[in-house]
Amino acid sequence: MKFIHLSDLHIGKRVNEFSMIKDQLYILDQILSVIKSGDINAVLISGDVYDKSIPPVEAVGVLDSFLTEISDMNIPVMIVSGNHDSPERLGFASGIMRSKGVYIYSVFDGKVNTVTEGDVKFHMLPFIKPAYVKKYYPDVDGYEDAVRTAIAESDIDMSGKNVILSHQFITCGRCETLRSDSETVSLGGMDNIDVSVFDGFDYTALGHIHRPQSLRNNVRYCGSPLKYSFSEAPFEKSVTIVDSDDFSVSTVALKPLHDMRVVKGDMETLLSKEIAQSADCNDYMHITLTDEDRVIDAMDKVRNVYPNVMQLEFAGNRNVIEGIYEAEEMTEKEPEELFAEFYEIQNGMPISEEQHKLVSKLMEEIRE
Repeated sequence: MKFIHLSDLHIGKRVNEFSMIKDQLYILDQILSVIKSGDINAVLISGDVYDKSIPPVEAVGVLDSFLTEISDMNIPVMIVSGNHDSPERLGFASGIMRSKGVYIYSVFDGKVNTVTEGDVKFHMLPFIKPAYVKKYYPDVDGYEDAVRTAIAESDIDMSGKNVILSHQFITCGRCETLRSDSETVSLGGMDNIDVSVFDGFDYTALGHIHRPQSLRNNVRYCGSPLKYSFSEAPFEKSVTIVDSDDFSVSTVALKPLHDMRVVKGDMETLLSKEIAQSADCNDYMHITLTDEDRVIDAMDKVRNVYPNVMQLEFAGNRNVIEGIYEAEEMTEKEPEELFAEFYEIQNGMPISEEQHKLVSKLMEEIRE
C-alpha cells in the first residue's frame, strides 16, 4: 500500500498579519489531486493541524472540507495533535468520525493508539510533554523518557509492518535537524529527543519541523506544505509518499498560490518594469532597500508594484524596518518593554533612559 505523510498544516495561520487561508485552500486542493491520482491508500497527518489552540471558524471549515473529500474517497486518515493544537478541540467528535475512517488521537490517555489498515499497523502518538505522561507514569523524567515510556508501556506488537506518527523535536546524534524561523523553539533544547526512541518501526512519520528531511532512511519530517517564514524562502515544499512494500520514500513538489521571496536592491531598480516582470509580483516579499538616501513612503511605493510585501527594511546602519510585525511572547511582557522593542525596530537604535522614563510615566497615567 501507499500512504501520504503530511504535517504542520497550521490551518488558520497568519504570517505578518497576512491571512494564509486562501493559500492553504489552494495547497490542500493540490494535495487532494495527488491523493486522487497517486493510488493512495491512507493519509497521515502528524500534528499541528491548526495554528492556534482556538482556531478561527474559517480554519475549522477548511479542515472539515479537506477531511470530507478524503472520506468520500474511502481513504482512511490518521491524525495526531501537535503542540499548536488544542487536543480536546481537535478530538471533538473523534468517536463518530472513526466510523467514516477518520482516526484522531489528540488527548494522550497513557498508551499509543493503533489502527490497522491492510498489512500495516499505524501507531499514533500525539504531542506529549513530561507532565502529560507523569499522570500515568510518575517516574518519567524529561521529554525523551516520556516518549520512550509511552511506547514501552503500550505493548506494541512489532511483528509485521509498523508505522508510527509522532509530533516532537527529534534529533539524530551529531546531525543537525534543519529548523525554520516559524517553529516554536524551546529554551536550551530541553525538548530534544534522540531518534533511537523509534528503533524497530519500519517508518516514523514526524511532524513539528517545517523543512522536509530524513533523519534516517525510515525516520522523516515531511515538512509543512507551505512556507511560513522567510527562512524557508529558498526551499521547495512537497508531500511525502511512502510505499509500504519496502518503505521507500518519494516526494511530489507543491506550487503555492503565492511564493515567498527575499529581494535586495535600490528603489528604482526594484520598481523597474524589467525586474517587476521577472517574477510574480503577487509573491510574499521581504525587501531590503539599498538606497543611500531615506526613501519617503517606501512601503506605499513598493506595494504599488508588489501588493503582498510583508517586510521592508533599509540596508546599512539605518536599519529602519517598516511593515507589520508580531511581538514575541507579547502576553508575558510589560507594555514598556513592548514599546521599547517597537521603538528599536522603527529607529534602528535602543530607546534612551530619558525616553524610557517618559514612556513609563505615560503608561502609569494610562493605567490609572
